[in-house]
Amino acid sequence: MEGFRSAADEQTMAVVSQIKKDAKYYVPTDELSGTPLLDVLFKPVITDPKARSKEQIDAFAGYQMDVLKTIAPALAKDSSLALELEYAKEYYRSISLIRQIALEILPSTYIRLLNQLLGNVSVPFRGEPLKGLQIMGPLETRALDFRNLVIMSANEGVFPRRNVSSSFIPPELRKGFGLPTYEYQDAVWAYYFYRMISRAENVWMLVDSRTEGLKSGEESRYIKQLEYHFNVPLTRYVVRYDNMKTACIPPIQKTAEDVEKIKSTVLSATTLQNYLACPAKFYYNTVKELSLEEEVAESLDYGMFGTVFHDVMRAIYTSPSAMAVDFVFDHRGENEAALSDRMDRVSRDYIRQWLERETDIKAKVKAEIASQLNTLEISGRNLVVADVIVRYVMKTLQRDLEQMEAEGQEHFEILGREIKVSGEFRGQKLKGFIDRLDSFRPDQARVVDYKTGKVLKDDEDIQDGNAEAIAEKIFAPDVADRPKIALQFYIYDLLVQSRTEVQGRDIYNCVYSTSGLFTKAPMTVRRNQIFFDAVSERLGKLLDEMYDISVPFRRTEDEKVCQYCDFKTICGR
Repeated sequence: MEGFRSAADEQTMAVVSQIKKDAKYYVPTDELSGTPLLDVLFKPVITDPKARSKEQIDAFAGYQMDVLKTIAPALAKDSSLALELEYAKEYYRSISLIRQIALEILPSTYIRLLNQLLGNVSVPFRGEPLKGLQIMGPLETRALDFRNLVIMSANEGVFPRRNVSSSFIPPELRKGFGLPTYEYQDAVWAYYFYRMISRAENVWMLVDSRTEGLKSGEESRYIKQLEYHFNVPLTRYVVRYDNMKTACIPPIQKTAEDVEKIKSTVLSATTLQNYLACPAKFYYNTVKELSLEEEVAESLDYGMFGTVFHDVMRAIYTSPSAMAVDFVFDHRGENEAALSDRMDRVSRDYIRQWLERETDIKAKVKAEIASQLNTLEISGRNLVVADVIVRYVMKTLQRDLEQMEAEGQEHFEILGREIKVSGEFRGQKLKGFIDRLDSFRPDQARVVDYKTGKVLKDDEDIQDGNAEAIAEKIFAPDVADRPKIALQFYIYDLLVQSRTEVQGRDIYNCVYSTSGLFTKAPMTVRRNQIFFDAVSERLGKLLDEMYDISVPFRRTEDEKVCQYCDFKTICGR
């Protein structure tokens, strides 16, 4: 991959970026051409994989050599890729060796032979003998003297290395006929070691004392020999991982430009949560607008899983036409508005009909998965994921039907589906995306959020008695179980209260947790005014902190947050 990036020009990288952006499962050949590198890499060579042909193997080997010739000059220009360049040379020699034989074999057999040749290839480290650090194996040290010597991995079984020769001759016969045995190998290694340290002034032997799997963590026999047989005074140093503290990294200083950027940005619940979890993460993501490079996925990831579930539920509660396998919602929602059978109410009979049409729901789920992956067929793990999503959809419909029956209603109103809400809080622009806005009673407006992840009790059960504590927990620094969904509902409630559909209604919040749907009905809780006022007060203080140029972007103290952070490689933690 490094070789490809070094040899690729701007046009080639632009083609690669576009393919990743489109996330296509099958890429047409005409999109993988137009530059010298792409033309060399993506050209047909094997015409019949099941044919034994000298010409075909020769063409395959020629193709590999052409690729190496194209990439090698770029590797040679970059001194940091010297190891990759040496391996490319060995690869080229192996291909040349097989090509000269002109074997009449299958392409798969050729690949296996090449893998066997390359499996034992080692690339030596090279350096200037008269200066710098020299890295050598024990064999190379026989005729050299060192002032300072560091022996890495001085564990028993590694140094000396356990060498068991693959031979059909039993060890007894080898010994009886004077053939080399393992004792001979031990003697050779002992000679290497004692010759190596004979003239050294300082010798460091590093031992990994951890016991994992087949690794015993035992120090080399030579250390014991030096200590007990030759009475050499040894100084032992022990380094423990839990005592190795991360170097103190100064926080990121805030500038006036950063503050202006924050003020001009439309913040969401997610961006606010990023700041609460780690201000440095907020800095990289929101202020500097950095993001992780997207990769093409062959199976549904966590985000795609949620998107498919959301889109299928949106389609069911939009119209029967939206459940067609060839219908996909666009980003602006224009095609939804154009549907002639678009619904504003959902009846009990409508839900019962879909509960009996599991096959149609599964077809829609597969179509949505195919759309997410840009593929024509669903197979393997994705089929299992499709079945899981179908179960979630069916259970959601069942819970809505139960809610209507409990309320004694024949239908419920759909006030909005996947609606974007926006507004301001103390001059700061905010936005949110509500999965569903509905009403089971004339005086009620429910803000519904579908969650395929973890839902805490503090996220949904907010009462007068715990409102202040939950609000404090949301804004506390370095909290492991921060009620993120509670903050999300606050943003939604703040932005939705001025909408026409909600006027004259009490606002309720409801989380549809996919995992919790099978154990209990979704909890519908009225917006708590104590909680709303407490969060408003703390959010104002948080914005003041974000605007204060004297408060830097600190890094979180919770290292668990860093494990899954997109910016851990550039943060310095």
